[in-house]
Amino acid sequence: MAALNVARNKTTKTGAVIEYWMNSILSGPVTQIVNLTSAALTTMLAPAEKALGHALLGNMKEAGAEMAGYGDLVSSIQDSISIAKMAFKEGDAIGDPALKTVETAGRKSKVTEALLETRLNNSTAGQEASRWLGNIVNLPSRFLTMGDEFYKQLNYRSVLKSELHKKAMSNGITNPKEIAQFVEDGFKKMVDDGQFNSSKGFKKAAKNLSDDELMEALRKSKSAMVRQLDESGFNRELAESAWVRDQIKTYSPLAEQARAVAREVTFTTPLSHDRGMFISGSKTISDAVNKHPVARLVMPFVRTPANIIQHFFDRIPLLGKSQRKNLDLFRKEIYDPNPEVRADAIGRLATGSIFMSAGIFAAANGTITGGGPTDRNRRKVMEDAGWQPYSLKIGDNYVSFRRLDPFAITFGMIADLTEIAMEGDEQVQQTAGDHISALTMSIMRNLANKTYLTGVTRLSDAITKPETAGNAYLRSNAASFVPNFLTQLNRSFEDENKDIKNWIDTFRSRLPGFSEGVAPRRNMFGEPVVKQGAIGPDFMSPFDYSHTTSDVLKKELAEIGHPFNAPRSLKNGVELREHIDSSGQSAYDRWLELHGSVKINGQSIRQAMTRLLKSRRYKRLPYEAIEGLENSPRVREINKILSKYRAKAFSQMLREFPDVRQRDEINLLIKQARRTGRSYEELLALTNQ
Repeated sequence: MAALNVARNKTTKTGAVIEYWMNSILSGPVTQIVNLTSAALTTMLAPAEKALGHALLGNMKEAGAEMAGYGDLVSSIQDSISIAKMAFKEGDAIGDPALKTVETAGRKSKVTEALLETRLNNSTAGQEASRWLGNIVNLPSRFLTMGDEFYKQLNYRSVLKSELHKKAMSNGITNPKEIAQFVEDGFKKMVDDGQFNSSKGFKKAAKNLSDDELMEALRKSKSAMVRQLDESGFNRELAESAWVRDQIKTYSPLAEQARAVAREVTFTTPLSHDRGMFISGSKTISDAVNKHPVARLVMPFVRTPANIIQHFFDRIPLLGKSQRKNLDLFRKEIYDPNPEVRADAIGRLATGSIFMSAGIFAAANGTITGGGPTDRNRRKVMEDAGWQPYSLKIGDNYVSFRRLDPFAITFGMIADLTEIAMEGDEQVQQTAGDHISALTMSIMRNLANKTYLTGVTRLSDAITKPETAGNAYLRSNAASFVPNFLTQLNRSFEDENKDIKNWIDTFRSRLPGFSEGVAPRRNMFGEPVVKQGAIGPDFMSPFDYSHTTSDVLKKELAEIGHPFNAPRSLKNGVELREHIDSSGQSAYDRWLELHGSVKINGQSIRQAMTRLLKSRRYKRLPYEAIEGLENSPRVREINKILSKYRAKAFSQMLREFPDVRQRDEINLLIKQARRTGRSYEELLALTNQ
C-alpha cells in the first residue's frame, strides 16, 4: 500500500511539473494570438474552398449555398462567444470535451492535486490557496481553450445551419419562411447548451409534441416501434424514445459533418491510422507521449502540429512516396458518389494549387524569403543588414509570415525550394542533389523552423552535436520554465540580441529588468545587433518586422555572403568571458566592442572599410570564390583590415584588463618554453594561482 502511495505521489508531482511547464510555454501573448489567427484564417477559407469545389464540378447552386455560409458565421458569433466564456469559466471544452487544443488540460488541475498532497491540505486556507494557485497556473490553457471553443462553436453552428438549409431544399421546401423555420427547428433540436448533436434537445422537443403528433411522425419515418405501439397500446415513454432515436439518426450525419469542420479549423481532428502515413505515424508518437508524459518536454503537442501539417498535405497530395496512402484517399474522394465529398476534395486541391502558384510567383520575384543560408554566421550577417527569414518583402521592409500556419508552410516550402535551386548555397544544393529531392528537403527545412517542432530539432542537434549543441539544449529546456509571458514582454523593453553563453545569461535574458546585464551580440564593427521589432506591440505581435539597412558596409557584407565569424572567446588559453571588470563587462565583450572604437592611422574600422569599398581596385574584384582554389577576393581584402583592427582591439583590451594581460603573457611564455624545450613548470604554477 505504501508503495502504491509513493507511486501515485510521484505521478501527481510529475503531472504537476508538466502542467506548469506547458502553461509556461503557452503563456505568451504571441502564442495565444497565433492560435486565434490560424483558426480565423481556416474559418474564413472553409466556405470558399467548398464553394470552389462545387463550382469546378458545375454545381453553381450548391456553390452559392456554400458562400451563404458566411452569413451563418456572422449569425453564430454571439452564441459562440457565450459558450467560449463558459469554457473559460469551467476550464474545459464544452462542445467537444474529448478533443481539446491543450491535450493535457482538464477540469482538475495537477498543480492543485500536488499541493493538496502537502501540508496545505490540513487547513481550509491551504486548500483554497492550492486551488487558487492551480487556477493561476492554468490561465494560459483556459485562454487557449476559450479561443478553441469559440471557433469550434462558430463553425459547428454555421455549418449545421448551412446543411439544414440544404436539407430543407432537398425536401422540396421552396418558401423562404418555411426554409427558415425548418432550419430554426432543426437547429434547436440538435444544439443545446453548446453541445454537439445534443440528445437533450431532441428529448425536450419530443415532450412538446402531442400523442397524435408523435404517432404521425413515427408512421411517417416508418419506425418499427409503430407496430408494437398499435398492438400493445400507446406508451408515451416508448414513443418519445423512438422519436428521439429517429431524429438522431436523421440529423446525426449533419452533426458529424459540422463537427468534422469544427475540428478541422481548430486542428483537433483525432489522430488515427486510417488517415494516411503521416497521421498514422503521428498517432503512434502521440500514444507514446501519452504513455510517458515526460516526453512532452520534447514534444508538448502532437495532435495539433500533426493536423496543421496534414492540412498542408491534404491540399497538395502529390508529394512523393511518403504521401502515397494520402493520395489513394484523395482519389477515393474524387470518385466518391457523394457530391459533397467530391466538392470538398476538388476544393482542397484547387486551394492548394492557388496557394502554390501564388508562392511560386512571389518566390520568383523575390517577394518572399525562405530559411536562408545553412551557415549560422552567414545568416547573421544578412540579418544585420535587415534581411529576415520566412518573410514577405514589401519594398525595403520584411514582414514575417512564419507563424501564419497552416498557409505559411506552403509559402515557406516554395521559398526554400527557390533558394535551394537559385541562391547558390552549395552545401544545400549538394545535399539536395545527392541524398533527397530538393522538394522534400525544402519541406523538411520549413518544418524544422516551426516553433512546435523546435524541441525535436534541438534534441536532434544535441544528440548529433553534443559538444556544441548539448549544453545549449539543456539551458534552453531549463529556461523554458520561465513563463513565456515574461520573455515576450521583455521584447518591449529590450531591443538588443543577446550573446548567451552560460546558464545565468540564459535566464537573465528572458526577464524584464535583468536582461540588460547580458552582453549583446555584436557585429564585426563592435556594434550591438539590434532587433527591429514587430508590427504592433512587440510583446504580442507574431509579425516580426525588419527594414533593409541603408548602411553601405552592411549591404556589401550581405552581398558577399561570407560568414565573418566572431573571434573565439578562448584566446591564448584564457577564457575571456570569465574575466569581468568593475562595470560588469567581460573582457570578451569589451574586445568585441573595441573593434569599432580603436583607430589605426587615425581611421576606425568603418572608415577603413569604407575607403576600401570606394577604391577602384576593390570594385574590380569578383564576389565569387573558386572552390578548392581561393576564397572570394573581396573577402580576402576585408579580412586583412579586420585582422588588423582585431589585433589592435585585443591589445587595448589587455591594457584595460591587467589580470587577462598577465595570464596572456604567462601563456605566451609557456608556449615559447615548450617550443625551445625549456622548463615551464614554474610558469604553469603561476596560471593555477
